[in-house]
Amino acid sequence: MQGWQRSMYFDQTGLAWVNPSPNMKSLDAALVYPGPGTLETTSLSVGRGTDKAFLVYGAPWVDAVAVVKNISRRNIPGVGFEACSFVPTTRGFSYKGRKCNGVCLTVLDRARLDPVQTGLHMTQAFYETHPQQFKAYEGFATEIGDREAWGLLTRGHVKPEEVLERWNEELQRFMVMRKRYLIYAD
Repeated sequence: MQGWQRSMYFDQTGLAWVNPSPNMKSLDAALVYPGPGTLETTSLSVGRGTDKAFLVYGAPWVDAVAVVKNISRRNIPGVGFEACSFVPTTRGFSYKGRKCNGVCLTVLDRARLDPVQTGLHMTQAFYETHPQQFKAYEGFATEIGDREAWGLLTRGHVKPEEVLERWNEELQRFMVMRKRYLIYAD
């Protein structure tokens, strides 16, 4: 760990990228995964089996242009979106072998990126454009850690920032507690 600092991104270490998972094929995918990655617990594909897994989100029924229009007006910091299509190939996951229309996500500014906020906005944008088709499965509440989040974001039309605010007090307690366990500090 000589020379390493907690504030460093992996590509700043000089080490070669090694996929930590068969579908985690880039640093950008790893950076956004904590937020939009939760969409794998919905009726969307997250692009497993493509070179852009966790950077593409969609389904055969998605109107990609409408979703991008919804997401773009949200001005989510650090990330950009464009309409795209892809064909997931991983067996056992949504829409294997079928053309999916959706959203391609690009990290524009790591310093401004908030992956959790991004994922909440994406959840809301997909729901607002496809309320009948876009569904969450039980895993969504587990991965988000809040059983009420789906209803708040969808039927409740609560802003993602307000959902995040609900978690702040508990998050601050966790940040204080974790300090005792950090082996390498800046």
